[in-house]
Amino acid sequence: MVRVGPERRQVARLGAQAAVEQGRLTVDVRDTPLDEVLLAIGEEAGIAIEIRGDLTAPVTSSFADLPLDEGIRRLLRGHSYTLAGDTGRSRRIEISILTSH
Repeated sequence: MVRVGPERRQVARLGAQAAVEQGRLTVDVRDTPLDEVLLAIGEEAGIAIEIRGDLTAPVTSSFADLPLDEGIRRLLRGHSYTLAGDTGRSRRIEISILTSH
């Protein structure tokens, strides 16, 4: 896993740009499977992300400098989900998809 430091690290996967800097998230993705985006963010932030359910639908989203938790929630808009864990001490997030719209 990658540890987040003061420098900016970027992950590019299937056209997805996700960067985490000092706990802040910047994303610019177009028609990229949401699960790939979330896993790239987890890798970037040094957080274990486990996804239960189908998040393979493509997502297009662009935002900059949001708190990590808020950015993940923004990407999950339109899905009914539960989120367990945190990006702080546990460094582990479990996303369970209940339904998607």
